[in-house]
Amino acid sequence: MKVDFQFKNIILLILFNLFLIHTIHSQTMRQLEAQAVNEYREIDEELNIAYKKILLMYDDDYEFIEALRSSQRNWIKFRDSEVKMKYPKEDRLYYGSSYRMCVNYYLAELTNKRIKTLNQWIDGTEEGDVCSGSIRISSLNNQNIDNPFADYSFTPPKPAPPQEIELIEDEELIEEDIVEISDPELEQEVAEVEDIEVEEFEEDVEVPFAVVEDAPIFLGCSGSNQARKKCMSQKISRHVNRKFDIALAEELGLSGRLRISVIFKINKNGDIVEVRARAPHPRLEKEAIRVIKSLPKMKPGRQKGKPVTVQYALPISFVIQ
Repeated sequence: MKVDFQFKNIILLILFNLFLIHTIHSQTMRQLEAQAVNEYREIDEELNIAYKKILLMYDDDYEFIEALRSSQRNWIKFRDSEVKMKYPKEDRLYYGSSYRMCVNYYLAELTNKRIKTLNQWIDGTEEGDVCSGSIRISSLNNQNIDNPFADYSFTPPKPAPPQEIELIEDEELIEEDIVEISDPELEQEVAEVEDIEVEEFEEDVEVPFAVVEDAPIFLGCSGSNQARKKCMSQKISRHVNRKFDIALAEELGLSGRLRISVIFKINKNGDIVEVRARAPHPRLEKEAIRVIKSLPKMKPGRQKGKPVTVQYALPISFVIQ
């Protein structure tokens, strides 16, 4: 009888330990599950903040806003499809007690990737990036960046309140009627550039401004490659401020914030070629092309020591009251 009693005690002890282990395991799994759920909720909130921020930053670009909304709806479908692909079984018990935890961690991972994608539109891109598409130059998205032309005012030729034009480094548009540069300093510099002997390069290589080893040199710019790039952007901005006829937008009956996108090339001879523009009105496109074509000749950019054609993207943004 005594042996039977001891045996029963051992069995009870084993059962108690198993129950205790199960209880601890259940509590631990609930804690891990709650942690995963909270992590996903926090990341999902970050995504919502990023999405709403882009809607505010790009509220003047209606085509982009519609495309963004469509993209976000499609991404949600993609996210859910990814989860379904990873856990296709209808019976959740098939994946064990960690199913909910794993799903939330996977949702957090997918959402993090989406946030990184959307942050491209928040952070902006480098000036001269011809592949930026709807992503704006970072100087437009960052109000803390020192832009010497941010407060530059234009006075239209007819009596009217002066309008402010916000020039974005690497984002300006211009037109066809080539305007003679009246600045004596620039005229003298152009004469000097025309005397530059350009080394012939067998291949017609094209390199984006953002990655070219030696950027084209605008007259009067010097220093490091980065310094020359910044100087070039500033000089182009100043040129557009002087030459662009903002009164044209008023004549066309346009109002609010207007945005013109220009892409052009500086060929291996330093000439401005293949100027293209996109604007709310064809006459604004023509005006943008004209202004860019009136830029002075430059010293060509170089890649691996050879002169190359450099692609440059330039947006112009201004407000008509």
